[in-house]
Amino acid sequence: MFGYALLMAMEAPILLFVTHYKQRPWYQQLLTLTPAITFVWTWNAALHARDTYSYWLSYLRFQADRYPATFAPAFARDSPPEIHASVTDITRHGWIAVALMAGMLALGWAMLLRWRLPQAGQPTTDASTPATVHSEEDEAGTLEITVEPIDMQ
Repeated sequence: MFGYALLMAMEAPILLFVTHYKQRPWYQQLLTLTPAITFVWTWNAALHARDTYSYWLSYLRFQADRYPATFAPAFARDSPPEIHASVTDITRHGWIAVALMAGMLALGWAMLLRWRLPQAGQPTTDASTPATVHSEEDEAGTLEITVEPIDMQ
């Protein structure tokens, strides 16, 4: 889960920079903070999973070191429901982290793609668009327009 959290940590500043650079509206800039919020939640879930694992590992080591093997059946009978609940909780948080990461990456790419494409009503520019326009008016009052592309070499 730490890896998922780091992906969100990398995506959030990139989106925030692009929204600031492209001068997007405030609500889109606010929307770019969702990966940062997801990062905080995923990081905390990963810390919780690590702490739970450490707790159960130390608990089982404590039992093995302090108690004779004759107590093993009693520990085996009492501990599994608690361990099972912890494992279920960690697994659920892991799948939520995977779903959030996929959703945030899809949201980020959709936002970047939308900002990259021209908006409705804006002129499009491509290689066939004229670079310079010269106009000349002759004696008869007709206007002649010459379109010349710019050489980039």
